[in-house]
Amino acid sequence: AFGAVTNSKRMIKLAYQNEGGSLKMWGVLEDIKEEGRREGQREGRQRGRQEGRQEGRREGRNMILQMNRRLLQEKRYDDLERASNDDAFRERLLAELFPKKAGK
Repeated sequence: AFGAVTNSKRMIKLAYQNEGGSLKMWGVLEDIKEEGRREGQREGRQRGRQEGRQEGRREGRNMILQMNRRLLQEKRYDDLERASNDDAFRERLLAELFPKKAGK
């Protein structure tokens, strides 16, 4: 948001200089508004991506914990050990144990 204010001041100064002293305020204000809108959208997208990554990590951890608990309950110790080292095997186990969740 600070960048929009700084850039807006520059735009007003440039508009004033370029128009030989007569400031066309409406166009400058529209430009400032548009610049602020674009900056707000960028910040919103960035915040959304960050929140999405955090949520995805949380869901992933929970799914792995559920898989580990289930493998322990079923005494599938070898599968648990292999899943901790083999990504492809872990994905197959997740699909086997949680067919609806793994297919998301």
